[in-house]
Amino acid sequence: MSQCWRDQIRRYRRVHGLTQAGLGERLNVEQATVSRWERGTHVPELGMQRRLRDLMRDPSSRSDLAFFHRIQCALSAVKVANRSAVNMAASSQAAQLHGVQLADLAQCDYRRYFTDLLETQWGIACQNGFFAGEVASIKVASYWRPACGTQIRHCISYWTPTRLNDGEYVLVSEFREIEKDYFETLSPEGRVVMVFMDEIVF
Repeated sequence: MSQCWRDQIRRYRRVHGLTQAGLGERLNVEQATVSRWERGTHVPELGMQRRLRDLMRDPSSRSDLAFFHRIQCALSAVKVANRSAVNMAASSQAAQLHGVQLADLAQCDYRRYFTDLLETQWGIACQNGFFAGEVASIKVASYWRPACGTQIRHCISYWTPTRLNDGEYVLVSEFREIEKDYFETLSPEGRVVMVFMDEIVF
């Protein structure tokens, strides 16, 4: 039974981008308590089990879970990051491009792999209201450091915002690798192409 709660709590927390302390705050328990649950050394008391079930069965939580599940099952390289550039979910194809296991990519601080160019492009997105719902999409050509530590690679990405049920926006990045020669043919202006919400015509 402890393993069941351990896995459910860890999965819920990771899918929602919560630290152990963050989940503890929602439940009014210490971070150490959440840690013990996740290690399987303690089982939540019956009253807390009811609170956890209510939290996990919340319809808004379930729709977020379905969104993250769709990312994990994507047939292309896709990642989701919060405004702090922490990956919240990724597809197996994204992990393959990074040369790591899916679990290693899905919960890492992606800023560690930023190059100067990618840092600048991330800043442009933030300054233009990406995480406030002002931007519809950004096409980005950049170079980045794979999580496995091999040489820098080049890619084209589409960044699109998605609003979670708690009101926070996350960045969905669908990307594919490109050759360095092709990247170098793109002008600096052509490496960031932004479409704002008020520009969309249906």
